[in-house]
Amino acid sequence: MKPKSKKALIIASIIVLVVAVIGFAIWQNNKKKKAAKSGYTSDGSPVAAEPVTSQNLNPAFFPLKKGSEGDLVVILQKWLLQNGGTLPNYGADGDFGTETETALVSVLGVDQISYEYFKNNIL
Repeated sequence: MKPKSKKALIIASIIVLVVAVIGFAIWQNNKKKKAAKSGYTSDGSPVAAEPVTSQNLNPAFFPLKKGSEGDLVVILQKWLLQNGGTLPNYGADGDFGTETETALVSVLGVDQISYEYFKNNIL
């Protein structure tokens, strides 16, 4: 190998390493932001908040559907798990994605949950 190509290889390796470190840092930061939004810390611990009850349930957060996030989705996901649904990959993570939608269709035959149904049947 020529000296120039060896030097170029070392420089390219350093650049790849720097890009990987920066990408990892961005990924960790996004993970923390998403966890904060969902009401859970990045290690999965719940953030202290007022418990959801039928008295403080806000209709503005409904219907719960694909793309919804947060404590209400966690409550729904736990209810699904207790009522025959399966969430094998992500569990009750607070993110209403394809897995939650599939479990909901399996248990109730619907792909979203209304305020009234949640208040009267899930809480």
